[in-house]
Amino acid sequence: MKFVRWVFKNKEWLFSGVGVVILMCVYNFFFNTTEKKTNRLEVPVEHSTKLAEQKPDTKESSKEQKQTVIDNTDNKTPKLFDANNPKIIKNDNSTKLTDKTAKNDDSKLVYSDIPTAKNIVETIENLPPYQREQQTNNYIGLPVKWQTTLYSLHTSNENVFLFLNINNQYPWISCHVKLNDYPELKIANSGTGIILTGLIKSIHGHDIELSNVKIVSLQKNQISEKDNNELNRSKQSNKCNAIDIVQTIEKLPPYQREEAAKNYVGLPISWETTFVSLSISQDIARLFLNINDRYPWITCSVKLNEYPELKVANSGTRIRLTGSIKYVRGHDIELEKVKIAAIEN
Repeated sequence: MKFVRWVFKNKEWLFSGVGVVILMCVYNFFFNTTEKKTNRLEVPVEHSTKLAEQKPDTKESSKEQKQTVIDNTDNKTPKLFDANNPKIIKNDNSTKLTDKTAKNDDSKLVYSDIPTAKNIVETIENLPPYQREQQTNNYIGLPVKWQTTLYSLHTSNENVFLFLNINNQYPWISCHVKLNDYPELKIANSGTGIILTGLIKSIHGHDIELSNVKIVSLQKNQISEKDNNELNRSKQSNKCNAIDIVQTIEKLPPYQREEAAKNYVGLPISWETTFVSLSISQDIARLFLNINDRYPWITCSVKLNEYPELKVANSGTRIRLTGSIKYVRGHDIELEKVKIAAIEN
């Protein structure tokens, strides 16, 4: 009865917003707590006992896991890990696979002389220009075995760069090998037949470059005694002409030419040459000469104010000069310390 009077007396604030909030908080506190207690999962004793019986023993499970790995090995499944000792375990199958991949791929390649270098170049040339690049790419990596002809070579450290052709005809074939592997190249003459194997690396016009080259056969050519005598006479004679020098060097094996050319450096000369042209830089006139309108090319520099006749000299003018050889490269001879003895138009 007192509660009813209290409610009636305080009805204004009790049923206002403040009162409703307080009543909701009280309701949530009592009724939600009870619901939580009633919603807890109660597992029957019998069911929990069955779960305990089904739970495997940790030691037994680890043994079974290890046994499973061993059994998998018997089924030829790669064995990678031990359950109790997680270290990589070597597998015979994986080792064999590694050995196979480690083998040189060259053992699987079949080297053939077909297509020939000439066939490849002609096939590409016969296509429309737009299609040539794609056709060229089809040849890249092709293993070949070709009989070639040595034209020239040059050395760089331990490597020898070979310039070859086919029976002294196009296409040009270039490659490099190690000199220590093929010391016979030191005495190989131009025209020496070389059978080699390799992979096509690139094709540009009439030029084919090979990689992974191995020389199968190399015709051994020794420098003749006659060529040696000519070389010695040419070096010892101050009256040797430019044509003799170039021809003597050309008869040597390509590997020996560079060294032989060095023997002429500093050799004093007195030659009658034919004036071809000149270029002037400040007071220096650079002369381009030959011998009776034939190779080799002879170049030198003189001071223009010392030889003003050069300003009106025509091509074909005879020029007698003295000097010394600075270097010989192929058909080019450079002179230094040059003095013109006579200019005859």
